Amino acid sequence: LAALSLDLVEELERLAPFGPGNPPLTLATAGLELKTHRAVGRNGEHLQLVVEDDEGTQAKAIWWRGEASSLPQGRFDLAYAVRASDYRGQRDVQMEWLDARPVEGPAVERGPEVQPVRVVDYRGEASPLRMLERVRAQDAVQVWSEATAKAQVAGQDRLELGPSKSLVIWTAPPGPDELQEALERVSPETVYVFGLDPGSDHPERFLKRLSGLVKSALNSSQSRASIATLAAATAQREATVRAGIAWLVCRGHVAVLEEDGDEIRLGESHQTKAADLPGAEAHLRALLEETAAYRAHFARAAGQTLLGRRKSLV
Repeated sequence: LAALSLDLVEELERLAPFGPGNPPLTLATAGLELKTHRAVGRNGEHLQLVVEDDEGTQAKAIWWRGEASSLPQGRFDLAYAVRASDYRGQRDVQMEWLDARPVEGPAVERGPEVQPVRVVDYRGEASPLRMLERVRAQDAVQVWSEATAKAQVAGQDRLELGPSKSLVIWTAPPGPDELQEALERVSPETVYVFGLDPGSDHPERFLKRLSGLVKSALNSSQSRASIATLAAATAQREATVRAGIAWLVCRGHVAVLEEDGDEIRLGESHQTKAADLPGAEAHLRALLEETAAYRAHFARAAGQTLLGRRKSLV
């Protein structure tokens, strides 16, 4: 663990781009012990863990959607990925937990398996549009794509997906929950993974697109908007959309007159900047940074781990 550094991460990143013929690197450290762990994320769906090696060196690791998985007991070997994180402006090494096995004793319990899914990995493909055309010519697929990419590839957003034997993941999901929901909607036998970055995790770009969508809703006859629809249109999580709307309210750009579950009714704002604008902005940035970290994980995770707890074949 002592060898993990930003210099090492930069050396590994020089091996990019990753994709067919050049899979993302998976590192491993043997004989670790779990010191602490805590739930993180909007619903506590992820785990932040502290592990320690034989020399007493400790490191933090993030386990995406790890809340329902069994933690290792005693000493274990850990497979993980590393990347540079810029969380809240502080650059550091982030370990991403992929899999663990006990040094001694029975195998780690993983919960019930579901129907195996064949994963075809096209991440890092030099000509993704051309490859998508080939996939469409060979297979009847649904293409999950969001934000501006939806129109570019004539795809479907998360709300438009339905049962199908084959699914293309064109844009990288904003989080593991959205990925699992899409897989449950489609129940595919084959998943083609492109995982392109929709480019919507930068605060200014996200707010510009969200503002345009909110303005369109405000000018509609009923001045209503669906949080889920806005999330799909921005390729974001619903929590991020709610935080973005809260920021617009604090800026005096719009008012939320009524909220009924997923739907909100909008109106013109008659206030100037609110005092809690810095807090709203910090919350929004934190959510966007969490999404960016997950998309980075999705871009480089080993094929066997892409679909979370669903058993996959590459």
